[in-house]
Amino acid sequence: MSPNGQVFGVRILGINALVPLRPEQAQACVESFYRHRMLCIARQDTAGELTKERYERLANHFGAPLPH
Repeated sequence: MSPNGQVFGVRILGINALVPLRPEQAQACVESFYRHRMLCIARQDTAGELTKERYERLANHFGAPLPH
């Protein structure tokens, strides 16, 4: 993870959003999100498909979704 040089945000490398995160990856992402307030999960495989289920699995590491 590296700060993006701006006021907030961090760029994360080495994460594949199409597969489940390992516990240590999830913990590092959550801690970085609370510290930097914005995550950029860079270099994603554009050949894969980030389905609703995969997106929800990734997002649930940060808390349950709130319908609005």
